Amino acid sequence: LLLRAGVPPFYDKLLQVPLLNLSIKALDHLATTWPLQALAPEKVGRSLTSRQRHLAYMSVWVVVFAVMTAFEGVGDWHRGQWLPFWQQACRAERRNACAYFEGLVSGFCERGSGWACNELGIVEAHRESEISDAVESTIRGCDLGFPPACANADVLSNSDRPRRSLRSEPPAAIDYPIVLRGSKGPLTARTPEALAALACREGWTSACASTAQSQ
Repeated sequence: LLLRAGVPPFYDKLLQVPLLNLSIKALDHLATTWPLQALAPEKVGRSLTSRQRHLAYMSVWVVVFAVMTAFEGVGDWHRGQWLPFWQQACRAERRNACAYFEGLVSGFCERGSGWACNELGIVEAHRESEISDAVESTIRGCDLGFPPACANADVLSNSDRPRRSLRSEPPAAIDYPIVLRGSKGPLTARTPEALAALACREGWTSACASTAQSQ
């Protein structure tokens, strides 16, 4: 829903914050119950002063976030906010990956990316009940100037042609301003060179070659 509304899906993480704020008293009460009291951290290191305990807690959090940052689990460069991550996960048939990828390309298709429309059509073509939607998506991709979408629209419109021949190719440079946007807000890169470098960093290997040639 957020993608279709043109809002980065990053904000979906904030939707539950009001509910958490309203339930804080219940959570405090829950922490005093017997099962959780057995896990109370103050029972560890009873000889520590309050200042030492506070320092220990902070040290643990520093280590946790350092490890998460090292593995790109947090921060602006987490791979999960970019399309190649979800495209690869979908191809590997990871749970819910295809549904999320479909939501991303659907939103980008509506914003004018011919590549995204083509990918949306390919995903829809895997469901027999949505062949007409797949044809419509690939035709839109063709109208937006993405040649593989034209070929796929022809295949999907002809029931005699095997759907396994559907073409999936990397996005064109004209698609970059749309499909390179992650979940953290609008792009700051504007020049073709900067967009190609960003595409390479996000995982579009086809952009890496053009980036290397320009250097």
